[in-house]
Amino acid sequence: MSEIRLADDDKDKKYRIRINEDGEEEFEIIEPEEQPEEDFVGLQADIDEDETMAEEDDELMAAAREEQKRLAVEEARGFIEKAKERASAGDTEYALVALDSAQEAWDEEWEIYSLKLELLTNNFTDFTHAEECASLEEGYKKYVPEEVKQEFRGKYAENIQKEIDSLQTVADKTKEENEAKKADRRVRFKARRNKSLRNFIIAFVPFLIFLGVAIGLSTYMIYDDVILVFAIIFYVLAAAAFVLSVICLRFLARDAHRVHLNELDSSTAIGRSYLDCSGKIEALKSVYDMLMYTAPVKEEKAEYAAIIDGEVSEI
Repeated sequence: MSEIRLADDDKDKKYRIRINEDGEEEFEIIEPEEQPEEDFVGLQADIDEDETMAEEDDELMAAAREEQKRLAVEEARGFIEKAKERASAGDTEYALVALDSAQEAWDEEWEIYSLKLELLTNNFTDFTHAEECASLEEGYKKYVPEEVKQEFRGKYAENIQKEIDSLQTVADKTKEENEAKKADRRVRFKARRNKSLRNFIIAFVPFLIFLGVAIGLSTYMIYDDVILVFAIIFYVLAAAAFVLSVICLRFLARDAHRVHLNELDSSTAIGRSYLDCSGKIEALKSVYDMLMYTAPVKEEKAEYAAIIDGEVSEI
């Protein structure tokens, strides 16, 4: 029995030619198999249940985060209040420790940074800890309210600028004195280095000569005892020149190192004083910039403002 798939407008039907009992050909329609219907209602119910559970989990996690935040804020506020009490009692060191604990608990409390600045500088009259003050820049700019920043600018910015100017005068004077002493030492140290270099050359060149002659004589000493004696003599001279070269090289290395150290500010007391003063100036400039910082105001886009104006006019 042959079977043919025929084209038809109804794509769901199939046809075939079969031989009936009388021996005649006839068309037979093959009905498409019925597909078992899935339980869409049950599937949708499972999906809804999963979504509900996910939403509940998100709500529980959000609630847990809020509770954790609340506890951290309470802990930080407690440390801040303790710091205020100790600061009022004159115990600055303990107050700073309490503020460090508050910052570890919740670093978004703005009073941490304003109080630290006042305590570290004794209300901006002592700038010994300027570097530590500069480390508060990020938190100060991010969390301290604008009205507090304005108050600090009005009260303390002038003091910082005066301190910067005073330190800059000291730094300039110290640098001038340091450079003058470096120039004086530079002449003496370079002279010693050049002398050591000359002595090393005087010792090392003969070593090369004696060694070359000794090696040259060594190729002929088996033929003549006199050449053997001279070869030994030149080897001894080369060894003596080598020892002398090593000694001169040590002096040359020492004097060259002194020339190098002389150019480093950190190698002398006055140079270190200049570096400390310069570092404090940079830190104070960072503190000054921090106090003068004003958060940028976000401007509305023209298109958005026009839309809003249009909606308001229509109303």
